Amino acid sequence: YLTLERYYPAETAYREAILMQPDVADWKVGLARCLLETERYADAIALFDTLIKDDPNNTDYWILQSNAYLGNEQPLRAAENIEITHRLGGTDLTTISLLGDIYINHDSPDLALIAYLEAVKIADNKDIKSLVRAADLFARTGNYEQAASIAADTRAKFNEIEKENDLKLLTVEAKVARAQGDDDAAVATLNKIVERDALNGEALIELANYYAENEDMPKAINRFEQAQKIESYERQALVAHAQARVRNGEYKAAMPLLRRALSIESDNNLEEYTQRVERAAKNQS
Repeated sequence: YLTLERYYPAETAYREAILMQPDVADWKVGLARCLLETERYADAIALFDTLIKDDPNNTDYWILQSNAYLGNEQPLRAAENIEITHRLGGTDLTTISLLGDIYINHDSPDLALIAYLEAVKIADNKDIKSLVRAADLFARTGNYEQAASIAADTRAKFNEIEKENDLKLLTVEAKVARAQGDDDAAVATLNKIVERDALNGEALIELANYYAENEDMPKAINRFEQAQKIESYERQALVAHAQARVRNGEYKAAMPLLRRALSIESDNNLEEYTQRVERAAKNQS
């Protein structure tokens, strides 16, 4: 029943088996899996407590219970389980990366870095995308020192990185350089990315933001407009372009950009921002 995803009949069968053979752990594990799949997370957690008490070195129990904690919206308890599993030698790259994700989502970048660096150690070539994602996540959340560390360790371990991941890593390194005040290195890296991939919207937007912050609006607008022509980056580029115009006091010029961005995908924050800009544009006139 469990393998056929018929969880309620499976649950009944496991409960009957436990009554007949209460010392057989497999029946309890099967029942716990049924509870997980039917989203009765608190019950699953309680059952795994019993299983772990009987066999504390069983890493499967710790990981399955961590899944129940995540389902029960207790991510830090899940992290504790993963930490124990790691000490027992039972984590793989997916699990240790999940640990990093939990920590970074709870504003613990240093703990996240420890987890992701462990991921670098056990990664092979097929896992590079996951490592690049971690570096990018750090950069996007403003944790540039940690982003630089992951990027450096990834490059040190892998001599050859395929184009897509290499360009993503270069973008992270450019963001780190900008954050550290090395604008020359950042711009050189971003231009290198655009030369290799003219449709790299993220690099184009980063370049545009750099030019806007350095009061070279013609170059900034040119890069923003290039990014706006790339479908997957259009909305992001429109919003960044509008924000640059607003910072430059060009409220009226920002309005059509914001309206277009809202027409692609609306959200409350952008709507509120657009309303504020619209009021400023009216006051300006």
